[in-house]
Amino acid sequence: MGASGQWTAGVLWVVLASVLADSWTAYQEQPCCRPVSHHRVRHHRDHIREFSCGSLFYRTLYLNEDRNTLYVGAMDRVFRLNMTDISQSHCERDALLLEASNVARCVSKGKSEPFECRNHIRVLQPLGDGERLYVCGTNAHSPKDWVVYLNLTHLPRHEYVPGVGLGVAKCPYDPADNSTAVWVTDGNPGGLPTLYAGTNAEFTKADPVIFRNDLYDFRTGQKKYNFKRTLKYDSKWLDKTNFVGSFDVGEYVLFFFRETAVEFMNCGKAVYSRVARVCKHDTGGKHILSQNWATYLKARLNCSIPGEFPFYFDEIQSVYQMPGDTTRFYAAFTTGASDGLVGSAICTYTMDDIQEAFAGRFKEQASSSSAWLPVLRARVPVPRPGTCVNNTEALPDNVLNFIRSHPLMDSAVRHEGDAPAFYKRAGEVYKIVQWAGGGGGGSRVADVWRAAGDEPVRALAISRRLHALYLATDNRLRQLPLRACAHRWDRVLQTSERGLVLLSVTESDRGRYECYFGPTLIASYNLDIDIHRCTQPSKSQEYKQVYSDWCHEFEKYKSAMKAWESRQMQCSKSLNASSQQNSMSNEIVASLR
Repeated sequence: MGASGQWTAGVLWVVLASVLADSWTAYQEQPCCRPVSHHRVRHHRDHIREFSCGSLFYRTLYLNEDRNTLYVGAMDRVFRLNMTDISQSHCERDALLLEASNVARCVSKGKSEPFECRNHIRVLQPLGDGERLYVCGTNAHSPKDWVVYLNLTHLPRHEYVPGVGLGVAKCPYDPADNSTAVWVTDGNPGGLPTLYAGTNAEFTKADPVIFRNDLYDFRTGQKKYNFKRTLKYDSKWLDKTNFVGSFDVGEYVLFFFRETAVEFMNCGKAVYSRVARVCKHDTGGKHILSQNWATYLKARLNCSIPGEFPFYFDEIQSVYQMPGDTTRFYAAFTTGASDGLVGSAICTYTMDDIQEAFAGRFKEQASSSSAWLPVLRARVPVPRPGTCVNNTEALPDNVLNFIRSHPLMDSAVRHEGDAPAFYKRAGEVYKIVQWAGGGGGGSRVADVWRAAGDEPVRALAISRRLHALYLATDNRLRQLPLRACAHRWDRVLQTSERGLVLLSVTESDRGRYECYFGPTLIASYNLDIDIHRCTQPSKSQEYKQVYSDWCHEFEKYKSAMKAWESRQMQCSKSLNASSQQNSMSNEIVASLR
C-alpha cells in the first residue's frame, strides 16, 4: 500500500493523525507557531447523508428492512425514504400528504395554527399482513388514524378497515406530548390483531391512558371485543404520565413511562420511572372493571449508582429492545429537574427481573395520611391479581376490587449488575439504539457524534443490514455510516511517539484522508492499498522481511519528524528574537520622548 510511496506491512503509520488529540503534538502541520485549536481527521467515505423538506418536525421512524424503506412521520406528511441513501428521496414524490381538518376549531381553543393546529404523525406501525401501514396523527388536536398501503397510497373503499378513523386514545392531541404504540398480531382475544397505545385521551391532558382498541374480525367487519383501558382519573393507576415505549412480549404488553409518584405524595412531589404490564388476553371484569384492564400492574424502575446513599436517575427518556431478543431492555434516564445535580445513565433490565418484581408484594396506603407500605401476603386474594387467565370476566369480585386499588408493586425492578451500564454527570441524554451484547456491568464509549449540531435528536433508528444510523430532528433527517465504529481501540492505536497506527488494513481503507486544523485543511493524503503486498505473511522469513521493511519506513518517518521539529524550533527562536528587538525599539522611543 502507499501514500505517496509504497508500504509493505499490513500496518499504516499515519503521520497526519498526530493532530487528532491534544496529547498528539509531535507533528502538527499548522501555520508557524500558531496555538493549537480544535482538530479532526476525516475520510471522504464517512460523509453524512441528509434529507429535509423544511422544518416539518420529523418525530416518528419505522424501518422496513425487507423493502429497503425508512418511513418517517412528520407534520402533515408521511415520507417513504430510500434506506440506502435517504438524500436520493424526493419531497413530493415520496410523501403522502395528510393535512389537518378542523383547523379553525383548534385555533378557537387557543392553539397556534403554524404548529399545534397541524397534523403531526405520531404513530407508524406495520400491520401483520406486510402490505399495509397504520398511521395516527394529532389532526389539529382532534386525533385521527388511517390505514394505507406501504407504497403510501390510500386503500380502496372495499378494503375499509373497521375501527379506524377516530384516533382518540391511540395518539396524542398535542404534538409535544410523549406517547407510544405497538401493533400486536398474536395473543389477543379471538386471535384478532389490534393496536395498544399509551397516550393522553383528552384535550386537557387530564386522562393519561393505556389503551387497547376494539377488536374486529377484519374479514367480516364485525366487532368482537370492546376496547380496554386504564381506570380514568385515578392517580393510583396513572398520574401525569409521559410514555416512552411499548413492547409485545409473550403473553404480555409492557409499557415504559415516567409519572408523578403517588407513593411520594405525602413527602412532596417526585417523578418515578415505571414499567406496566397487561395481559394480552384480558377482556376486563364482568361487572367490576368491565371496560378496564383486570390484569394491570406497574412497578418502579430502579436506575441508580449504588452506595450508602444511592444516586437515582428517576426520569426515563428512552427504551430499546434488540430485535429478536425479548429478554432484555436498555433504558436511558436523566435526573429530575429539582434534583440540583444533573446527569444521565443507561440501565439494563432483564425480563426475569421485571417478572420478579410483578411476582412480589403489593404496595398500599391505608389512609390518605398514612405511609405507603407492603401488603401482607395473607391479604392477597386468589387467584393472584395480575395473573394471566383464560377468562378475566370469570375473576371473583375480591380479585377485581384488589387490582382496582392495588396496581402498584412494592419492590422496584432492579437493574442488571446493580449499577448503570453507563452514566454521565454532564447531563447529556443518550438515546439508545443498539447494544453490543448482554451481561457485564460496565461500558466503553466508542464514539460521541455531534451529528445534529445544536438540534435535539427526536428519534433514532438503526439498520443492521446496511450498518447505518438514522436520526431525526425538527428540521432534517440524517443517515450516518456505522463503519466508523470499527475504527476503535482494537484497530487504531496511539504510539509512545504520539503517532497513529492502523491495524488490519483492508481495501476498504483506501481513499482520501484529510487533516483539519479548526476549519482549515492542512494536509490531504491519497491512500492506495496494494492488496498483494499487504497479504499476511505465511513463513517466518516473510515476517522478518515485512518487519524489516516497516522499520525502514519508520526510520524515514522519524527522520522527517526531527527535521520538522528543527524547523519549528528555528521558527520559535526567530519569533522570540524579533519580539525582543521590537521591545528594545519601543524602550528607545519611550526614552527619547
